[in-house]
Amino acid sequence: MDPVRALAEQARQCVELLLRGRAVALELDADEQATADLYTAACRVIMRMVVTRLAEARGLLSATRPDPGGLDGLLEELERSSPEARARLHDAWPRVLEWSRAPRACARALAQPPDDGDLFCRGDARGDVRGDGAQRALARLESPIAAPDDELVYRLLTLLFRVARRVREGAGWRTITAPVDLRAWPSEAVGVVYEHLAYEIWVRQQVVVPWPDVEVGDVAVGAGQAAHEAERVLAQLPQTQHRQ
Repeated sequence: MDPVRALAEQARQCVELLLRGRAVALELDADEQATADLYTAACRVIMRMVVTRLAEARGLLSATRPDPGGLDGLLEELERSSPEARARLHDAWPRVLEWSRAPRACARALAQPPDDGDLFCRGDARGDVRGDGAQRALARLESPIAAPDDELVYRLLTLLFRVARRVREGAGWRTITAPVDLRAWPSEAVGVVYEHLAYEIWVRQQVVVPWPDVEVGDVAVGAGQAAHEAERVLAQLPQTQHRQ
């Protein structure tokens, strides 16, 4: 499978995994609108991670580094722990949230106004009062209360940053799990990820997931907007020679 589309499918799996992992805190048996808001919020969290990793791979986050290892470093750290140890700890989730806001923090550090719509905005627990249920759902996802354990975070990062790849071995082939190299990926790849994510959620859950600040009439428009917004966010960051 094409690595971009493979990552797109794995991003969709991440949304489902995140919502299942936070089911106690989120009460997923809520009404139809609340469920749609939760899916929208979960997609924002995962797409933040995708855009942040793209910026990280391009070496654009050196102006401010909340966690020197970044998301890749966190994954490598979690890989060194046993599943039992990861299941006992709840330290990784706050680091994911902090690092996933790095593009906005970097723009602020450079005195550049962030032009990223709602993608990197924190959730708002008063969203219901303001008529934005997705913002309230996002606040619940980001809450440290009943935070996901490190095992769930490990599985999320593995899905987002590792893909299956076939390699030749002697006369045959075998499948390995290899890191996703995003350095050469165009911003349009973000659109492919978002398009697949939105389409599959619509097919499976009958939930329309709009890109932040955009009324999505159809998935193709949402995908194009995703790529455009990703490019705008990345364009605000300094072009450096730093590479992970």
